[in-house]
Amino acid sequence: MDTIWTLRDYAAERQVEIPGAEKNYTVRFATMEAMIRAAGELVDLFETWENQHVFCMDVNQDMFLFDSKTGRLTFQAEKNIRGRGLELTEEQRIGFYSAPELVLGEIVSVTAETQNWTLAMLLFALFYHGGGHPLSGALSFSQIFMEPQDEYRWYATDGFFNMEENTCKNRPIHGIQGHLIRYWEYYPEVLQKAFTETFLHGKEEPERRLSARQWKTVLNEMRAAMPCGCGYNGFIDTYQKAANGNYSCPRCGKIFYALSCGERHIYISNETQIYRWQLEPDQPDNQEVVAVVVENKQRKGIFGVKNMSDEVWKVMFPNQTEREVTRNQGAPIWPGLSITLPDGDVWKIQ
Repeated sequence: MDTIWTLRDYAAERQVEIPGAEKNYTVRFATMEAMIRAAGELVDLFETWENQHVFCMDVNQDMFLFDSKTGRLTFQAEKNIRGRGLELTEEQRIGFYSAPELVLGEIVSVTAETQNWTLAMLLFALFYHGGGHPLSGALSFSQIFMEPQDEYRWYATDGFFNMEENTCKNRPIHGIQGHLIRYWEYYPEVLQKAFTETFLHGKEEPERRLSARQWKTVLNEMRAAMPCGCGYNGFIDTYQKAANGNYSCPRCGKIFYALSCGERHIYISNETQIYRWQLEPDQPDNQEVVAVVVENKQRKGIFGVKNMSDEVWKVMFPNQTEREVTRNQGAPIWPGLSITLPDGDVWKIQ
């Protein structure tokens, strides 16, 4: 069976007939990790275009191919790449993935903000398996559009984000936007907030649309909330939560401890790696492993956080005694223990 499929295939969860098989094959990513990797590769591509001041003309889902096992992206429309200063015709401006200000002719060239809109549109299709236009719903389906361009103009003028939680005026339609309804609550809240920021507030305020770099932070937070390696694809908020704030995987029962700094949380268990981007969100590309959770060699079932960096931690134990932890040394995972990093951030174990 092929492993390379277009974004359109994934968005539609396309059914593929397999000779001799009782059931069709459904095009999906093999793991949630692969899916988030795919989203990250798409974000990386748009960041590259932003740095080069270019854009893709006539974007469509068939341009983007992903490996279902790894999430690796292949872009196959290099001929559509143009310099961002190009003045677009009306026909070139008005498209499904075009930002409202381009559709309405308020600007005639692609900008960083219009690119951010297009990126969010593609990510919306990737995560919500189609879902239609993010501004389509009960309001748009009550309209009659003679041409696709009329529909796109309507989105630009009267469209309203269909997953905005404080109003029901443009709710998605069951039977038509079922994938969106089904998957919206499945993903962590950070993803919901990102799309709301772009499609609700960013419709009228382009500067509020998430940039590629901001999307990297969102995807990193999603990775951090999906820790179990047993094959369970749920995120941490679907795990069983204990009164002490710890979590257990509903599939294998593995315990995860919450390591917290204010509103930021890292969920750790045996062999969990902690990356620089988790400690410093302003460095979303930094994949340095700064710590790893290991099991005590003498006392099975007892775990600690091992310092893999050249920094010196200051550890406060529950009995208020302190000691420094340098490279290759560790601190036990005890409730009430805190680790102060050189930048002053204090991480506490619940």
